[in-house]
Amino acid sequence: MALKAGVWLMSLGAVAFIGYAAIFLARNFTDSFLEQFGSEDVRAVLARLPDLYRIPLVLVYVDGFATKEVARMLEAPLGTVLARLHRGRKLFEKQLWEYAEEVGLLREGVR
Repeated sequence: MALKAGVWLMSLGAVAFIGYAAIFLARNFTDSFLEQFGSEDVRAVLARLPDLYRIPLVLVYVDGFATKEVARMLEAPLGTVLARLHRGRKLFEKQLWEYAEEVGLLREGVR
């Protein structure tokens, strides 16, 4: 029984190591990808977003307001603001990829 537990722990350790390595590689790729963008690039991408998503994103991530404060400012329920932030982040990510392709920040076959 101890042998089976040892094998199980070793395989679990291997899975954990592979998972850690994947996270490490993903973070390094993400960091190097994001380092290519300057503040003017971020502004350009933000300008592409509809006000519905841009305003909460800027208030929370640029100006540093809490989501509850943003909900009060926009006179919207907190859940609505949270949903807009989520959708806005996803849309920002999509627009960031498109912007990177347009201005040549992506190498062929990276995506």
